[in-house]
Amino acid sequence: MLCGLLAPAAGQAQPLDEGIDPLLQRAFSLRQEGRDDEARQVLERALQRLRAPRVLAQLSQAEQATGHWIEADQHLREALSAEGDPWIDRNRAALRAAQAVIDAHLGNLLIRGGPTGATVHVDGREVAQLPMRGPARVRVGRVAVEIAAPGYLAVQRVIEVAPGGTARDEVFLMPLRAPVDAPAASHLAPEPHRAPPALPPPERFETQRTFAWITLLGATLGVGLGTTGLLLRERAVTRFNSNPGCSVTEAGVFGGPDCQVEYTSGADMGYLAIGGFVTAGVLGVSSALLFYSLPASRDRGHGRAGCAPWLDAVHRGGTCVVSF
Repeated sequence: MLCGLLAPAAGQAQPLDEGIDPLLQRAFSLRQEGRDDEARQVLERALQRLRAPRVLAQLSQAEQATGHWIEADQHLREALSAEGDPWIDRNRAALRAAQAVIDAHLGNLLIRGGPTGATVHVDGREVAQLPMRGPARVRVGRVAVEIAAPGYLAVQRVIEVAPGGTARDEVFLMPLRAPVDAPAASHLAPEPHRAPPALPPPERFETQRTFAWITLLGATLGVGLGTTGLLLRERAVTRFNSNPGCSVTEAGVFGGPDCQVEYTSGADMGYLAIGGFVTAGVLGVSSALLFYSLPASRDRGHGRAGCAPWLDAVHRGGTCVVSF
């Protein structure tokens, strides 16, 4: 943050006018007290009175301090474009450093498609109309994008934007079908476009994705547990069968304590294998459903995964599948 740029520059900068300089001093005092949002409001009033490069730059710093990254970017770029302004030229290096901080919190979004005139909203804010002449600056992370136009079905997407990168997508809206028995369109007054319901918050998708990976991990552990139990059971059965003194009938296990231990161990490990594979199957199916129901998974090709046991008369085991 460049709080020092808000300080009065006595002897170094020409006064802007009698009404602006007191506002700049007031904003500087508020920022020193940590009241950045109030300072931003004071500087907005100053900008309404005089759109000077120095006011734009200092407003950008207050917006940066309050997380208004898009507005900070717009105002700072406008300030830096000023040529021959003494205050901007003297502080240009520090302002470019502030621009680098802002750039780390922003990316670009470019939507291609139609129809012409369709509006593009990002997180509820209109950023462009189709066709877009260039990328729009948006915050980094997962953003809710809506493309809408009167007489067309609106489309909503959740798109990931990387810092400094450009996220691209292509959307062509489908026209609404008129009822078969509707009168001629020339006799009907056009209905106003109604905004579709707001998208669920991106945080919900992140929580669902986290649970999907947790259940996938649990399914993997279940397969490992079942496989371990299966191997230990086979070893116990092999030792029991290789001992000629061991036998089992409906009356019980014969051959001494060692035979009883091996028989019990084999039975317990069999239950462990069954429990592990059943757990893997339940968690694997749950993981697959969680991954499949993620909107981003269908729109952008995120992975899906699942695990399930397999059993037949001779073998037991399990399998996991992960696709991206």
